[in-house]
Amino acid sequence: MQKLLLIAEKPSLMRELQTVYKAHRHEIPYLIDFTALSGHICGLAQPNEYAEWEGKWQDVPLPLIPATWKIKVLDTKKDMYKKIHEMIKSGNYDGYICATDADREGNLIFHLLETKMKLKGTIL
Repeated sequence: MQKLLLIAEKPSLMRELQTVYKAHRHEIPYLIDFTALSGHICGLAQPNEYAEWEGKWQDVPLPLIPATWKIKVLDTKKDMYKKIHEMIKSGNYDGYICATDADREGNLIFHLLETKMKLKGTIL
């Protein structure tokens, strides 16, 4: 049986999904662990964090499009990131369930986390 990690956008959603999962456990063909974010936990680096843009701003060519975008963990969410990262390292998951909001922001929240953590496996 495949083992998945469900990553919810917020704790209240995670609790609701856990309740449904427990009530219908015999109908679901996966073992699922649950964790929750608290909105954005990763973001793009600021322009001053790129070596290619050091120096005087008037000397930096516009537009500011880096060769590779840097993703960083937000200072206020480092503990949350560490907890999820440890779950992923120790969980031997076959894949992940993206349970963020089905809008641009929800997709971005998961995409930045997925990219930063270099998640391997199926994303549902």
